[in-house]
Amino acid sequence: MLFITDQVYIQYQQAVQAHQQWLSDHSTSAASAVAAAAAEHILHTYDTAMRGMREGLASSLTEYDLHAMAVGSLLLWLVNLGGILTNT
Repeated sequence: MLFITDQVYIQYQQAVQAHQQWLSDHSTSAASAVAAAAAEHILHTYDTAMRGMREGLASSLTEYDLHAMAVGSLLLWLVNLGGILTNT
């Protein structure tokens, strides 16, 4: 898969691993400043990865939409040309 080698996906995987480690380390202990800082860092990593994935997906959809728009424009032009030729 192309998406797995993307840097954004790798960052997401790192966030998941850090989250799992944080959960196992802090599941029984009381909340501390270090745990809160680690949680904030993990949240920021998730957010950055998701924003990157969103941008990649949006650009991918835009690319495909442009192709479909070009084909649709060509078909409309051909239908219009056919209408003009049949009326003359």
